[in-house]
Amino acid sequence: MKKILPLPPLLLLFAAATLVHLSCAKEPAKTTLSGRVIEYGTAEPVPDAQVFVISQEGDPFGPSVSVIADSFRTAADGTFHREYLNDDLSGGEYVSVYKPGFRYEKDLPFHNGENNLEVVLQPYAWFKLKTVQDQGEPLITVYIEGIGHTLTFGTVTGDTTTIYEILGNRNIKFRWGPWGSTDKIEEFIYCPGGDTTFYELHF
Repeated sequence: MKKILPLPPLLLLFAAATLVHLSCAKEPAKTTLSGRVIEYGTAEPVPDAQVFVISQEGDPFGPSVSVIADSFRTAADGTFHREYLNDDLSGGEYVSVYKPGFRYEKDLPFHNGENNLEVVLQPYAWFKLKTVQDQGEPLITVYIEGIGHTLTFGTVTGDTTTIYEILGNRNIKFRWGPWGSTDKIEEFIYCPGGDTTFYELHF
């Protein structure tokens, strides 16, 4: 039968110190990026949206460049989740989200630690305006909220049909009247996202 010899006291002290050091070692600090992408006006989840993590790299007091540090897509319920080591982040990260048919949302900042973002994507829509000059008015001006400028129709343009891209799932202001007059007809028209709203105007 073999005799088990006790460890020398110095070796026991070294082993204990090693265990204490290992137990006290901290895990690397992490940053979590979670969130959900929904549609403006309906709060419905937006699946398969492309999420970009953009990092600013370079001299903080000089030239810098934006690079795509990560890219992934939202799940069927519009959610996303990622984890990063803090040491792998520059400290100048932000999120951008894109999906065809929606306006590009960008420059959404996040910080070290836990982040839970709610990103609202605004769907595009189309406003189809047909003007018919059959009421004797020679010239009119038309304002469609979201177009950015006033339109003019009249003898030169005649009957026209034009499609304008706007943001959907909202009421847009539609105002028109004789050119040069302050007397205008104004109404609000609901335009669903991803669809075309038709309006026929006789003047």
